[in-house]
Amino acid sequence: MAWKAPLQDMQFVLEHWLRAEQEWQHLPAYADVDLELALQVLQEAARFSEQVLAPLNAPGDRQGCRLEQGRVHTPDGFAAAYRAYVDGGWPALACEPRFGVIPPTWG
Repeated sequence: MAWKAPLQDMQFVLEHWLRAEQEWQHLPAYADVDLELALQVLQEAARFSEQVLAPLNAPGDRQGCRLEQGRVHTPDGFAAAYRAYVDGGWPALACEPRFGVIPPTWG
């Protein structure tokens, strides 16, 4: 059985436990963020995790990383997954909103 991100649990935590949307109203960096946007980001993160990252868990455990002649080699698929992560713009989540991205605490 493939791993599935617990999106309903994440939504519950954001809405009912953290009351995130109410808190975001008090934070200037989050002025343009609402629950709908947060859930869209979580859905895309879940899709990426389920389709790209989770399938690498078992092969990554079996192969592990290795150091050969001063170079680190990651398990098969890890470099491509990282490239997909970068190409998908995910590192931008940790950048400041003034650079046109989501607030830094999301990264």
